[in-house]
Amino acid sequence: MKRVFINVYAITLALFCAAGFAVAAFFAYTGFGASGLWLCLAGGVLSLFFAPFYHETGHIVFARSKGFFVVSWKICFLKYDGADGRKKISFCSPFAADSTQAVPEQAFADMKKRAAAYTAGGLLFGGAFLLTIIVVAAVFGGYAGAFVLFGALPYAAYLFLLNLPPFEYAGGKTDMRVLCDILKDKPYGVRLIAAMNAQGELASGKPYSAIDKNYLENLPVIAEDEPLFVLNEFYSYYAAAELRDYEAAAKHINRIALLSPYLTVEEQRAALCELTYLNALLNDETQADKCFAALSYGAENAENAENAENAEKSEKSGGARSTCAENRAAAAYYVMRGDLPAAEKALSAAVKCEEQERFKGAAASERLLSEPLKERLDELKA
Repeated sequence: MKRVFINVYAITLALFCAAGFAVAAFFAYTGFGASGLWLCLAGGVLSLFFAPFYHETGHIVFARSKGFFVVSWKICFLKYDGADGRKKISFCSPFAADSTQAVPEQAFADMKKRAAAYTAGGLLFGGAFLLTIIVVAAVFGGYAGAFVLFGALPYAAYLFLLNLPPFEYAGGKTDMRVLCDILKDKPYGVRLIAAMNAQGELASGKPYSAIDKNYLENLPVIAEDEPLFVLNEFYSYYAAAELRDYEAAAKHINRIALLSPYLTVEEQRAALCELTYLNALLNDETQADKCFAALSYGAENAENAENAENAEKSEKSGGARSTCAENRAAAAYYVMRGDLPAAEKALSAAVKCEEQERFKGAAASERLLSEPLKERLDELKA
């Protein structure tokens, strides 16, 4: 019933937005003719960019003021991505659900207050933008130019009111829902604060195994298809793998693999990397072959590969591996197969990729995860 109400609210809001714009366009045309109509249309188009711009700017300003660094943001059809040490701006679908992603520079004792401010920033800036349009339009309503503002008003109101209730839409939680979860210590809010502090410790240089266990263990139960749950499982896997507790590591990575339908493409590939790495370390040739083939051909085409030997040839003939994890997984596989030249080449590439890691702690983690491979390489050379 609640889901139906939320859907009805979103649809009703969209209809009111469309109706509001139609009314503004009607009065623009009847009052000022074609020029008024064009001004109204221009306002509507501009609001598609500026309304989300001010909303995301609010998140960015509050994030920076509270000790976070911005990893990515999306405004209409533009997206900034600073992940993996590479900063780039690209075009994207204006309907994509991506938003501003910020990470704390370190763990903070008052992370709850900082996270609340960062979350509320979008609502505050979005509300201020909407209020400014209303006030200025009211003051200059008798002029044709004011219809730029009247044209911008419906979408600005729509975006603000869409995020104002504490709802969870199909595309994710509203800012108000996240804010309420944080302030009321709901399971999702507690998990979010723990994840932020864990990221803060990574950013300050700690590997996963050195992260305060309170940020990874004994946390409130949330749905397993929640991104925060998946993130915690990845962090717990890396912590166990660094300590060479491969039984615990297998438990976490296999749990992630079961959630494959809910994972992003990047998460699916990261899981394949770790499954290849772990199975190779455990000398499980059957599973390592399967995972390595999926990593090389894509999970959907892995069954079409005759065997992992074909995947190996594909990799050697120019298959690009762009991350530490991909190169480390390949190195583990080649070590298992006794292919020293290929293993050394992949391991060397993994070391070179360390500077691309988003967190200093992640780079430290890669060095720890590479140690067993170096040891086995030395044994094979002896």
